Amino acid sequence: MKAPAGQTSKSANVTIGNTGDGSGYGNLPTVFSVNQSTNWWVDTGANVHVCADISLFSSYQVARGSTVLMGNGSHASVHGVGTVDLKFTSGKIVQLKNVQHVPSIDRNLVSGSRLTRDGFKLVFESNKVVVSKHGYFIGKGYECGGLFRFSLSDFCNKSVNHICGSVDDEANVWHSRLCHINFGLMSRLSSMCLIPKFSIVKGSKCHSCVQSKQPRKPHKAAEERNLAPLELLHSDLCEMNGVLTKGGKRYFMTLIDDATRFCYVYLLKTKDEALDYFKIYKAEVENQLDRKIKRLRSNRGGEFFSNEFDLFCEEHGIIHERTPPYSPESNGIAERKNRTLTDLVNAMLDTAGLPKAWWGEALLTSNHVLNRVPNRNKNKTPYEIWIGRKPSLSYLRTWGCLAKVNVPITKKRKLGPKTVDCVFLGYAHHSIAYRFLIVKSEVPDMHVGTIMESRDATFFESFFPMKDTHSGSNQPSEIIPSSITPPEQTEHTHELVSEEDVSEAPRRSKRQRTAKSFGDDFTVYLVDDTPKSISEAYASPDADYWKEAVRSEMDSIIANGTWEVTERPYGCKPVGCKWVFKKKLRPDGTIEKYKARLVAKGYTQKEGEDFFDTYSPVARLTTIRVLLSLAASHGLLVHQMDVKTAFLNGELDEEIYMDQPDGFVVEGQEGKVCKLLKS
Repeated sequence: MKAPAGQTSKSANVTIGNTGDGSGYGNLPTVFSVNQSTNWWVDTGANVHVCADISLFSSYQVARGSTVLMGNGSHASVHGVGTVDLKFTSGKIVQLKNVQHVPSIDRNLVSGSRLTRDGFKLVFESNKVVVSKHGYFIGKGYECGGLFRFSLSDFCNKSVNHICGSVDDEANVWHSRLCHINFGLMSRLSSMCLIPKFSIVKGSKCHSCVQSKQPRKPHKAAEERNLAPLELLHSDLCEMNGVLTKGGKRYFMTLIDDATRFCYVYLLKTKDEALDYFKIYKAEVENQLDRKIKRLRSNRGGEFFSNEFDLFCEEHGIIHERTPPYSPESNGIAERKNRTLTDLVNAMLDTAGLPKAWWGEALLTSNHVLNRVPNRNKNKTPYEIWIGRKPSLSYLRTWGCLAKVNVPITKKRKLGPKTVDCVFLGYAHHSIAYRFLIVKSEVPDMHVGTIMESRDATFFESFFPMKDTHSGSNQPSEIIPSSITPPEQTEHTHELVSEEDVSEAPRRSKRQRTAKSFGDDFTVYLVDDTPKSISEAYASPDADYWKEAVRSEMDSIIANGTWEVTERPYGCKPVGCKWVFKKKLRPDGTIEKYKARLVAKGYTQKEGEDFFDTYSPVARLTTIRVLLSLAASHGLLVHQMDVKTAFLNGELDEEIYMDQPDGFVVEGQEGKVCKLLKS
């Protein structure tokens, strides 16, 4: 809507720009820009609520990166989103949700479309606007300078409750560098002059932390213990939902010193490696600290409950304390460390956009940082208490960010790039170097998908190449590194890629093929000498066994009253039958039992004439599981039995006739048929 000619236009009302002709503004929120004011104004052209003053919010959450479209066509940045409570002069309070915090806006705007969508009714008449909901009066406003202003009482939230945000860019960078530790610890590091000083609002959080660390209420805190290093260790094993690392590791093992809370983390392929890594830990820490391990506290996991582990502890005089059954809180320090590490790993993977298979590198990095962060009620970091000197955190970088890493001198060329693009993966063990994953390389001897260590790198901590790659593609999140090309084939490969007509040859596996063997006795199971008819059964070498099986089957059929011999009705075509023979074998291949079954040729029946539904009268597997669980919980005995020809206990409602079985045709009644009574 444009202003009349000759009048100064201070605003323009812009509606939602998601039009179908391609001339709109997409899905950008639009607002009505007006002069500065501390009141709230109704704007029927805005599709979002907008507030300029953060003190008016009752709850608030930081939201960087989004913008709103102003009436003059410019874009204003949104600093956060929250809730604002409007108290009308009538005493009614209206809660506005999803209010955009735009400090550059001149006035606070209430979107008319948002209000009506929430069930409110706006009536504009004469010089006032009336707000109601479900027929009840809520409040009103009056026209002022061509716009409608709500009549509100002096009710304003002077402080923002549960605020999530208001963290400057430098704090965000250090929050990422420190692997998403809480902002309270960052304030302590700042006060200890380990990191730069910056202002942080109490209770600040980032989106990745909220998504990855949502906790339950904690247990009661344990009493403080005054112990020397290595007097008490806490250990536990944890699995990351079965996800394997790039190196094939499934578990991680923590060893935490109670006095210093300094933690060692080891990655394990199998649980039985726990003892080997404990021996490595014992040899290192006892040599470095010149002390002996006194006690080890763990849960009742099989990795700590083996005879070898107990024997090792007894030989070295270590008291192995085990928690009570089903009481993980008794090993609370190790369990809490596991949760802290997994929370940080989740946040780091989410921020960096790396696949879950890189959790091992994220775990080692987060543990490296946690050892240099002070614990609660202590003014020193675990590193300082353990090593004896104050740590330096100036070398920390944001995990998963982009890094330009120098090409080693031996592989550097005079003509060509001097760096390769990498993703920062962590800190080298017992070294001052960093660990990187190469994601883009134009150097022949440095291949994509390989890990390298270097200290010569330039970091871009606001860029995450793996996350940008994933967000710009509809493919699965995990990017498989390209295969490594031998140096002597590099130039030839580039020539092939440059050709447009050449089609890519299929890739064949180069694994060595080995002949498979099923054992010398496998041919026994391939010999099929089962008879196909009753005449073959009676003529086979096992005729006596087959006759006994047939007689047993017929005795069961007659005892159950399965049929009665009767005259064939006119026009009725009886169903045929056949004998099915089978040998039941033991695991070693020997014969356990000869079985003979008389079956009707049901495939000749027609649905709706001879049958109406099909089903199998068997028990559900869940029912069997429930019975077994009840027997196990109450200490009952389970007796298993087999009911012969159990299916013949079902009554048959349809009228079905069957030919008399071979070998059991009643003399003098050869032309009669069997009327089936059981199914």
